Amino acid sequence: MALATKTRRGAVPRASKPIDPNPKARLAIENATLEWVAADVFTTDSSYDRPADQKRINKLAEEWMPGAMGAVLSSYREDEGQHYLIDGQHRIGALLRLGRKTDLVPAVVYHGLTIAEEAELFVWFNKNRKALSPSELFYASIAENNAGAIEIKQVVDGLELELDSFGTKPNSVRCVQAIWRIYNAIGPAGLDSALSIPLVTWGTPFPHNAYNERLLGSIARLLHYYENKIDLDHLRMTLVKEEPDKWLNNAAALRSLQGGDRIIAMCETIITAYNKGRSPSQKLDPANLRQKKDVFKQARKFQRKAKEKAA
Repeated sequence: MALATKTRRGAVPRASKPIDPNPKARLAIENATLEWVAADVFTTDSSYDRPADQKRINKLAEEWMPGAMGAVLSSYREDEGQHYLIDGQHRIGALLRLGRKTDLVPAVVYHGLTIAEEAELFVWFNKNRKALSPSELFYASIAENNAGAIEIKQVVDGLELELDSFGTKPNSVRCVQAIWRIYNAIGPAGLDSALSIPLVTWGTPFPHNAYNERLLGSIARLLHYYENKIDLDHLRMTLVKEEPDKWLNNAAALRSLQGGDRIIAMCETIITAYNKGRSPSQKLDPANLRQKKDVFKQARKFQRKAKEKAA
């Protein structure tokens, strides 16, 4: 297999030196070449490829970084003189969205495939691709010096917790996406307060679902929207009366009756128990939860742009 260059639609590949200097080496990909192909040359076959997700394309374009393109996979149909993408349509879409249609893209180009064989490769690559778990993405973002991830890790480490989507350790907190959202909504101090409540309520090792995303999200909202009124000791005494699973079940029952947001139902369940036996001046008003501009709903789960070089 030779390295070839294709710059524009219909151009003839230009061969150069073999990629592997060992002529006896077996090629891992058969009936394919490595080529540089202009971004606007590619198309897709809707008989097997899914429609492009414009939101995903826009997000990729917004967060584009040098080296992010990587290689795409395409099938070159000789009878049409056309490249059909097997893998990479959203990356190509983002490049085009940025106005870089003449940029050359590295491509593994298959030759002589039938449409059925193209579809088979499309299914194989998408079926066998393993997405990063939220905690894997979190630790990778620390390695790339993401400022938000670094601050979150400082908070989590300070409480002797560990973010782990798979819950493999006694101090594992699995709701990584919820933690990102809380951090983006109310910052590291607010996140520290929210994460502290389950610890001081149920102790360690904490029970199952002590860090459920709905329960933690509700605690964060209560601390934020009732900051000057909520009695933290009373909140802890209220929560400790039930196991986390019981709180979740009660909230689910309330939501089944009144509908609406799951976390708001969780908050209202806690507030009802919190207010029991309290004087009117000490009670929390559930109406405070319904903000016109809810910082938690506006907050994104993860912001790749919050990246800085390590000092």
